[in-house]
Amino acid sequence: MNPEEIKMNRELNDLQEVYLKIIHLLVNIDGMFDHGAATQYGLLNYIAKYSLANDTYYISKLARSLVFGKEPFARKKSFPKSSKIDPVRTFTFEHPIPVNQIRNFLITTDRSIDSIRKILDATNYVVVLTQSENKSIKLKTKMPDLWAIGDNPFIRYENTKIVLDGTVELKGAIVR
Repeated sequence: MNPEEIKMNRELNDLQEVYLKIIHLLVNIDGMFDHGAATQYGLLNYIAKYSLANDTYYISKLARSLVFGKEPFARKKSFPKSSKIDPVRTFTFEHPIPVNQIRNFLITTDRSIDSIRKILDATNYVVVLTQSENKSIKLKTKMPDLWAIGDNPFIRYENTKIVLDGTVELKGAIVR
């Protein structure tokens, strides 16, 4: 996907506004980052849900070719995570910028709500991939060396030859 086609600074919906406030509270708790995963699990989930609450996701060319129905797609019914009937048509909602990397950016800010929102806005992407595409991503939990906010958020896919095919509209409960 051409970097000029990437949408930035989308309007937040009501749920994302609530998640922003929760994330702000969590990153400002004394000791939050002193105990590793034991204290950060919930924070990582809220960071993930912030982007998952979007009504528009990017989609790979392969995933688009396999999905049934018309937009807006139902998150759970249109994109099953597993299937005994048709294992080829299984999907995942993937964060092109891994959630732990977003957390690392949040740690280095002044932790004001404005700074947090800027980081979350700049990393506010989700991509529908097939499970096989997701398994092919070489960098699972980090971005390439020297990557910075504002650089191409889809670089991990380009390095794995996953082709994006625009966006899709989604509805229904958030799936994580």
